[in-house]
Amino acid sequence: MKNTDKPADWGGDRTRAAVLRWAAALPADRYLVAAIPAGANGPTHRRLLGPGEFDRALGWLRWLNTCGHHIVGRPWDPRHVLIDDLSQAAVEVVTARHRPAAIVESSPGNFQVWLTLAEGSVLPAAAGAAARLLAARYGGDRGAASASQPGRLPGLTNRKPRHCLPTGLYPFALLRQAAGPQVDPVGAEILAKALQCPASAAHAPRSPDSAASSEKPRRRLIRRAPAEEHAAAMARIVVVLPPGMALDRSRADHAAARRLLARGMSVAEAIGVMLAGERARSMPTAAAEAYAQRTVEAAKASLGRLPAPWC
Repeated sequence: MKNTDKPADWGGDRTRAAVLRWAAALPADRYLVAAIPAGANGPTHRRLLGPGEFDRALGWLRWLNTCGHHIVGRPWDPRHVLIDDLSQAAVEVVTARHRPAAIVESSPGNFQVWLTLAEGSVLPAAAGAAARLLAARYGGDRGAASASQPGRLPGLTNRKPRHCLPTGLYPFALLRQAAGPQVDPVGAEILAKALQCPASAAHAPRSPDSAASSEKPRRRLIRRAPAEEHAAAMARIVVVLPPGMALDRSRADHAAARRLLARGMSVAEAIGVMLAGERARSMPTAAAEAYAQRTVEAAKASLGRLPAPWC
């Protein structure tokens, strides 16, 4: 997994080298970069950067990271898809079958794999279906499988409290591989298969030969206070909104409820999270309770309508 290649412009700045190598491995006209407050309090900062603008933005990103923000990003091009939350064993299975453009160790022992599915353009719907299929196949985070899902920028720290070291410092997200730009030879096959069954890929049972079957059970959902859960869910949604698009609170609540249910939260807990949201808090108590229950039931029904067979 260790990648010791150094770029020609290393210059001793590991963060700069990691970010530039990551961007070079995932070529695009623009990149969405966002700084999300680790405590889910405060605004999320978002910028679209051209390939030559990372140097100018790096000081800003470092400062926000030091102030407690998660720094995430993605190429603004859906042909690049992310498989999130993989163990090292799962990464080895992926690399045996695919040709990743980049691999980031987002926290110790936890990996994000980027695949480039095509040389030319890919429709977002097709990329989203492919991301869901890949997440289901290799045991990735299905709630983070979409055409617009960002990953951690390498060379900056992961500010999740559970990763805080005894020294009070936080671990860096490490660029473990940057073999791109290269198209995954299996990309066309993945896109074709995903389009045959785009819905089932998100909630199908894992493939019997998935690396996850030989690993320890996946972590249980970490519970937080309902208000914190809702704020974190909104932050994830805001970061992938296309520039200029306003946030629809009802649709955002529905998307957040789907994600929480898919990750294992109970209906009652999800209703509690919806009640802590801005839209529910603006309503009278009875109306808020009805809204929260209706939102979670609709989210559960939308998950249940998806066909089950492995495709």
